[in-house]
Amino acid sequence: MNAIGKFIPKLGAECREYNCDAIAHRHANNDWTIPHLVAIYYTDVPDESADLVFINDKDNSIMRGEHCHEYPAEKQYIVKSKTGRLVCHDARFLHGTTVHKSHLPRTCLVIEVGFPPLNK
Repeated sequence: MNAIGKFIPKLGAECREYNCDAIAHRHANNDWTIPHLVAIYYTDVPDESADLVFINDKDNSIMRGEHCHEYPAEKQYIVKSKTGRLVCHDARFLHGTTVHKSHLPRTCLVIEVGFPPLNK
């Protein structure tokens, strides 16, 4: 059996609570087979929610970095969280979140997608 037309998804849910943030991290690295893509679907985003932050960092050896606010502002690219928004990105991108300032939780679905190598 070959892997054409098949993919391996991994699904998780994330609930961000008051005063919490996600440190910068990657879901994969250059020499990894999978995952290839991360999709984030925001299901509930109250005012003052944490936003997604991509960090422009060329050091792929870092899988888990610092809190996003510890990186220089010029290395940050912020994507506003919004209910119903779908953000897809390369699993190798370093990213995290700002601090969640709402007393209501922010929830999203996180899906990692990978395509297994073809057997030749």
